[in-house]
Amino acid sequence: MALKACSEISDLRVGRGVHGQIIKTNNDEPDQVVYNALLGMYSECGCFRDVLKVFEEMPERNVASWNSFIVGFVKKGQVFEAFESFRRMQREGVGYSWVTFTTILAVCSQVTYLYYGREVHSQVVKSNKIPDVVLLNSLLDMYAKCGAMEYCKRVFDRMKYKDIASWNTVINGLHGNVSLAELVAEQLFEMEPNNCGNYVMLSNIYANAEMWEGVEKGNALAMITGDSHSCYFDFVNPKYSSMEEYTIRITCCGAAKLIQPIPKHSRASDEILKSFENIHLP
Repeated sequence: MALKACSEISDLRVGRGVHGQIIKTNNDEPDQVVYNALLGMYSECGCFRDVLKVFEEMPERNVASWNSFIVGFVKKGQVFEAFESFRRMQREGVGYSWVTFTTILAVCSQVTYLYYGREVHSQVVKSNKIPDVVLLNSLLDMYAKCGAMEYCKRVFDRMKYKDIASWNTVINGLHGNVSLAELVAEQLFEMEPNNCGNYVMLSNIYANAEMWEGVEKGNALAMITGDSHSCYFDFVNPKYSSMEEYTIRITCCGAAKLIQPIPKHSRASDEILKSFENIHLP
């Protein structure tokens, strides 16, 4: 419990103190539960040297051990090592959990590594387990960030349950296809009619396409809800002539966290997105 508390508040000093007490009071080797708690604590505290030391000391490692080990690399920004640890996990025949897949997919999204992301997706399919919505959303995000909207839509269409994050991810991925983004956004507005962030996201897409009337439409949609989202009206305004100026204004208003970065336009992404123009999303 003490180690878990240290993990939650990232208190490395107290965590190391607890670790020292464990060593002093236990003549026997700590059990796997304690080892995993230590891994988790050091990983959450970002102290990867200790993560590595504890991991190598463990006589046996389970899925939770490997997950904490991989998360440690991710927190350190060591993407290659995170991938290699996942491969090592495969070679040693350790089973996977959804946490394992979700962590690796998040890395693939950050570095837009489509090839490896598809390999992870293959492992998910081979596991013969029904993935939860968090894992499926991670797949959606990975494909969208990598510009592979065809694969993103395949995953989306096969999802039996879609939450707000699912719809948000698809809309963000459709930055180059305003008409389809509008269609998907309508579904999102029905699910969360009073969420300012949803209208901000659509307005961001309009602004990227320099469709300033659409930005004003986003304002109107927000007003229809009856909510007083003052921050929204402050920064979503067609008077800004460029995305750079628009983004600066958003940042000054403290609302940048609502906006996902929009990838630059490319011919490849255009070709992928064109294939969606006549597709009706549920």
